Amino acid sequence: MKNNDDCMVLIKKGIKPALFCIHSVSGSSTIYRHMKSPIMNSLYGLNAIGVHFDVQPEDTIVEMANTYLQQIRRIQPLGPYHICGFSMGGLIAYEIACQLQSHGEAVSLLGLIDVQVTIARKNDAEELLSGYDGWITFINILFGNVDQRFYNLDCSFWKYNRQKKLDCLLKLKLEKHDNRHPKTIDAEWLDKCYTFYCAMNKANIDYELGEFGSDLIYFATSDGSHIQSVKNIRTRVTGNVKVINIEGSHLNLFSDETHATTLGSLIAKELNCQKATR
Repeated sequence: MKNNDDCMVLIKKGIKPALFCIHSVSGSSTIYRHMKSPIMNSLYGLNAIGVHFDVQPEDTIVEMANTYLQQIRRIQPLGPYHICGFSMGGLIAYEIACQLQSHGEAVSLLGLIDVQVTIARKNDAEELLSGYDGWITFINILFGNVDQRFYNLDCSFWKYNRQKKLDCLLKLKLEKHDNRHPKTIDAEWLDKCYTFYCAMNKANIDYELGEFGSDLIYFATSDGSHIQSVKNIRTRVTGNVKVINIEGSHLNLFSDETHATTLGSLIAKELNCQKATR
């Protein structure tokens, strides 16, 4: 049985209507705490079911969105709603917005933060799950950054099988904590982390955009990888897709507090604009 009682967390109590922030592929919404200071709205994060490895995660983004929508409506029964998400969280936010519209509710702000939308996602499943890109993302989740050595394809790490890769990462994780690590950081914990990550990533890859009948905002990092994603999104959205450029890369947007605070300021500006135009 999947327990959704603790999906929702209050990141910041504000004086304006709620902004709901959806977890990325890590399953955790704690990243959004770095962008909270400029935002005057109450800020809620939604964590994935199974992020603490107590239950199995949900299999699809549609299922996740349905669960989170129930949680959102406990906080805010009626629209208009403000929803955003980073990376995979943007796809979940998009699906929540679609479900809200199907129920006749208004979504006044839908913010997609550096979301990758590839039409041929399923064809790239193996690479995204267990190839270079998949492991780089997992390393970034595990350590909060990616050591430069891992970008070198000649690094011995890339010659290892799955288990040896995890053994290598566990050793680095323990070294980082200088042997003062919590007892929970062991091989079993890391295996659960990676298994959960793969489940999230598979749901991410399998999702296909529905039609969204309103405007949305795409926050694009400076590496330029968003161009095709925005084109793909525009084929499914009947409203305007506004692109706002932000500093930082996909991997350091939230690990660098300066970038995250700047993002928070841009989102706060858009929230204020929504209020002014209603």
